[in-house]
Amino acid sequence: MFIGAQILPLPTIFIAVCHVRGGRSASQTNLSRIILLCIALALTGCTSATILADGKHYQHLCKRSMTVQGVRQSLGSPTWSKVYRPPQRIDATAEYRSFAASSNGGPIVWGEDEVANDQYAALCEVYTRKGPYHDPLRGQGVAMVSALTLGLGDLYYLPEAYRARRELGKRYFSLTFWYDESGHYVGHFEGDLLDSQYNPMGGKDTPGP
Repeated sequence: MFIGAQILPLPTIFIAVCHVRGGRSASQTNLSRIILLCIALALTGCTSATILADGKHYQHLCKRSMTVQGVRQSLGSPTWSKVYRPPQRIDATAEYRSFAASSNGGPIVWGEDEVANDQYAALCEVYTRKGPYHDPLRGQGVAMVSALTLGLGDLYYLPEAYRARRELGKRYFSLTFWYDESGHYVGHFEGDLLDSQYNPMGGKDTPGP
């Protein structure tokens, strides 16, 4: 977990730092203020990473008890859907093999607890929305810099993070889900199975492949 799990407003920081006083020598007071400032900066660190990672949450849908109806209720109607009769191994479907051939490797399909490429599915759906899905990896690099500088890096990255997040809100992002014969979740891919060039970090210009 990154340091910036909790964010304190800057006015609170400086009020706390400036009110360290009473019954202490000047050197002790100054030292206490420095320590408090370092702690406060650490707590405010990674704000930029949090902004960049922000988006629609979907991780709660990735469990075997989840149904296709529940996913659609949360993510909306699919932009693409295909039924497999009889059910097929995910990595043996035509769409998966086509993706793998054009990208020098098939997509990693995650199940509830493990990789699910070899699981059988009766239904595959792609969900696309305007604006990003929640993804902590988008802010990982900024978070590391912020943590290493005790939050000082955030002062530099914060304006750019706001700008980048606004731009991400104008683009389209996709998720691919697979279900078994009973309509329950089997696995998901953080991308568009029909578009091997799709970038899950930056999205795409249009809803289609």
